[in-house]
Amino acid sequence: ASFLVTGEVVGQRPMSQREDAIRIIEKQSGCRGLVLRPLSAKHFEPTIPEREGWVDRERLLDIAGRSRREQLRLAADWSLPDTPCPAGGCLLTDRSFSRKVRDLLDHVAEPDMVELSLLKVGRHFRMPDGRKVIVARNEAENRRLEGLCRGRHAVYVADGFSGPSVCVQGGNGSLPSDLLRKVFTRYSKPGTAPPFPVREVSPAGERRISLSGDVDFAEVGNAILG
Repeated sequence: ASFLVTGEVVGQRPMSQREDAIRIIEKQSGCRGLVLRPLSAKHFEPTIPEREGWVDRERLLDIAGRSRREQLRLAADWSLPDTPCPAGGCLLTDRSFSRKVRDLLDHVAEPDMVELSLLKVGRHFRMPDGRKVIVARNEAENRRLEGLCRGRHAVYVADGFSGPSVCVQGGNGSLPSDLLRKVFTRYSKPGTAPPFPVREVSPAGERRISLSGDVDFAEVGNAILG
């Protein structure tokens, strides 16, 4: 890329988007002069893309402050639906999420959008052999996990009881039945006990299994990532 473009608006966030903070971040990024902020460009000196004529500065804006009125007007003018809520910040600043990102990059050189989307779903566990287990936290995450993993990874789905969907990445896409039993015992609705009727849905097809045995509330994996 020749330069970077961000949606930052000077003064919109009280910490990270103060003018002095924006300048410090740009300096420390090593991209000084190469970060274009179209929404607030006229509050800053012309960037290299503007000086070189790659971007017409006259078409850039001078939005500033906490109000989002001008951004919402632009979204309406451009027929952009589903304008996101202003609450919250960048997920990469969340310690739990950033650990998941770091773990993924340690094991997958070039993750695609599905693998990145999976980082936002469920509890993540890295097994000693390198396999990854994702355990959904609620019904909505069950459906999300099943959809993202369809045709890519094995997913174990609670069949007739209130329990999580469980995705397995890596290896042969399966987990030993005793380990699966521990996962379903630990994360199913309180009071639920084996045997657990489960559907295994994988790229190879679908089968039904029953996880029986003694109740064991041991955690799964050797590192809880979030």
